[in-house]
Amino acid sequence: MMKKKLNKIGEVKIEHDCLILTYTDGLSDISNSNGDFMSDDIIEHFTWANSNLSAKDFNKSLLEQVNQFIGDLPYPDDFTVLTCRILA
Repeated sequence: MMKKKLNKIGEVKIEHDCLILTYTDGLSDISNSNGDFMSDDIIEHFTWANSNLSAKDFNKSLLEQVNQFIGDLPYPDDFTVLTCRILA
């Protein structure tokens, strides 16, 4: 699977409370028993759907989602997640 590299530098004006999620490729490399990957699209959809949670609750829900997605399969690699809640 070929992944595109995103090297973007810029600024974003934050006018409302927001949640920022960063993660290593170990998260998007997770696959389930059907061979589907936990793609960036899946992660983005999950993030939008749960962006109202605190960072702690978001991380807990994300781990539950990952475990549900992967089922009984082992993690193929380690992954790191950094979640930040910004109050504007």
